[in-house]
This record gives sequence, C-alpha cells and structure tokens, in this order.
Amino acid sequence: MGDWGSYLLNDIVMVASAGIFALSLGNLYRIAPALLRCTSIWRTSFSFERNLQLARTRDLVALTLILPFCIVADLFSLREPALLGKCPVQWHFAATLGLFAAFCLLRTLAHLFILCRPGTNNNNLKVAFKSDRNTFIVWGCLAVLTALIVAVLPLGEEAVKRVFMIENAVVYAFHLCRKSFILRSDHRLFPTFLYLCALELIPVGAAVACTLLL
Repeated sequence: MGDWGSYLLNDIVMVASAGIFALSLGNLYRIAPALLRCTSIWRTSFSFERNLQLARTRDLVALTLILPFCIVADLFSLREPALLGKCPVQWHFAATLGLFAAFCLLRTLAHLFILCRPGTNNNNLKVAFKSDRNTFIVWGCLAVLTALIVAVLPLGEEAVKRVFMIENAVVYAFHLCRKSFILRSDHRLFPTFLYLCALELIPVGAAVACTLLL
C-alpha cells in the first residue's frame, strides 16, 4: 500500500479521479435526497427511474465513482487474483479497472439474457438492474470515506482489509435484500430466486472463483 503512490501513472489517475469526482459533487448533492429515499424505501425505485433527468444524473455520478472505487480496491489490495501479482505493479490499477469492467459486462449480459425470455416483466427487471447504480453510488462514497479514515488510523494491513470486507459484506447483503423486494413485487418466490442467481449470485460467484483459482 505504501508504494502505490510512487508510480507516476497512479498519481495521474489519483489526481484525475479527484478532479472528476469534485466536479460531480454538485450532481451528487442534487440527487442525494431522492437517492437516499430510494435506497431506504425500495418502492420509490420505480418513481426514481421514471424521472429521466434524475436517472441520467444518477448514471453520470455512478460513472465518476468508478475510478475512486477501483483506486480504493487497488490501493488496499482488496482480495485480488494471484494472477494479478504477475502484472507489473505500475499496471495493477489498469488490471483492477479491467476486472471491474469484465464483472459489469458479465452482469449486463446476464440481464440481457433474462430480458429475452418470453413473459418477462421487462420494466420490473430493468428497475432492479438499474438499482445497482444507486447502491454503487452509496458503496463508492462509503469506500472513499472509509479509505480516508483508515489512512489516518494506526491500523495494520490485515485490519484494514477486514474493515473493508465487513463493510462490503453489509452493503452487498443490504443490496441483495432490496433487489429481491423489487423483483418480488411482480414475481413469485422461486422466479425471484432464479433472477437473483442470474443477476447477482452467478456474476459474484465467478468473481470469487477468479480470486480463489487464478
């Protein structure tokens, strides 16, 4: 972790990420009330997505958080595949960003595959899928805030990783519950479980397998 800032590419990414995020703070402030309401009350997700201007602003803010989120994951070496160790250190961030993009692509392909099934409520599934962006904004902000806090605390590397793992587990469990409520509003229990497996458990399982086996 201490050597991360000794590479010029990482410094450039850090400065660019901070600048982009600072420019998006106004948008984040504008959507914060609706985002928090939407995150805490799952039914408001449908009205949130119907507000196209609000949804577009949300998407823009989510994009600006990708770099900070991946920086935190790379900076604190949060459960990365052993294969990444063979990559030159100065390219670790690019590899982490690539893994994040591959994970998002897998989730998107799973979503599109489900939408192709006949008799599927497309609106319900689209709202559930786009709710990921709401969670990601909250998750990204928490990750950055946690990174700033642990950076000034006298914590060991393993303790820092444990803090992030607990935080990630809590946020993801909350996200799964919230998403299941959205899906359950128009599907029976078993189809909801199958949709969650396709949209969440299979992509996450592939990510976990990647970190354990590669």
